[in-house]
Amino acid sequence: MPTLRVQQDNENRLMEGRTPASPYDPMWGVGGPPPSNHSQFEGYFLRRKKMQAFIIQRTRQRALKISLPRACCLALLVLSIGWYALKPITAAEKTLGGLTAIEILEKSDLMRNGSGSAVVRTRITYYKNSQIEQQSLFDVYAKGQEKALVRALDPNQRGLRVLVLGDDFWMTLPDVSKPVRITPLQRLVGQASNGDVARTYFAADYTPVLLGEEKIKGHNCARLELTAKRKAATYQRIIYWVSLEDFSPVQADFFLLSGKNSKFAQFEEYRDFAGQRLLSRLTIYDKLVVNEKTTLEYLDYKARMIPDKYFNTNKMAEF
Repeated sequence: MPTLRVQQDNENRLMEGRTPASPYDPMWGVGGPPPSNHSQFEGYFLRRKKMQAFIIQRTRQRALKISLPRACCLALLVLSIGWYALKPITAAEKTLGGLTAIEILEKSDLMRNGSGSAVVRTRITYYKNSQIEQQSLFDVYAKGQEKALVRALDPNQRGLRVLVLGDDFWMTLPDVSKPVRITPLQRLVGQASNGDVARTYFAADYTPVLLGEEKIKGHNCARLELTAKRKAATYQRIIYWVSLEDFSPVQADFFLLSGKNSKFAQFEEYRDFAGQRLLSRLTIYDKLVVNEKTTLEYLDYKARMIPDKYFNTNKMAEF
């Protein structure tokens, strides 16, 4: 049977967080049975009561040390799930048919531009009061989203070139020896601006927002709002309808920096070029001038690698 000194030592050890020297007696508790000396009996049970209270307190503290971090983690998890569920969906995250606005816009660009490098024979016809005012033929050499060279083929426009290098536009004229800087909004023929002909990758120039779904001419269309994100963008804002069936552009409204709706376009015809279905006819209507429109017809499309020498301001007249 443990002595009183051993009992007191074990109690001290427990209060200090150390292991008792003698075994724990399941009947009597720490330190074994009470002492036989009656004078020490009352003190023993007082210490035993204190020890029991201490053990209960330590047990609760240890339980808290283990459960509190887990509880905190669980609370944070619940809060994060709740925040994500209640968090408003941003414009960029909205989807239609499982696709975001930028994904729809990128797919529509493929219907207009095809592969990354090609030569496109383009005929532009300007109508006024339903009569042809001007008609011009061009070859457009396009390489990716940042390089394009527009070369006039008509005898009366020989020497006319438009070069696009990133955000910069340059033009050479038959009677001007050096290229001059121009803007993408300057008109090339009729309502067709330099940007309409030479810069046709909307995903590179605009930030799209999905406005919803709308039926246009029998097509279920995604309605997008495009906002210019770089100075090379031809327009400040575009409302753009893209078919959800094959992502072909259907129509568009074009807005100037002033907010005016300057043009309306209809993407009217598509056909196969070497097994690839691409835009073949586009009509632009002037919203500021009555009875004027311009058609862009894409007569031929040849995918080919174009050397970088074509995109040089010092050699524009050579090609």
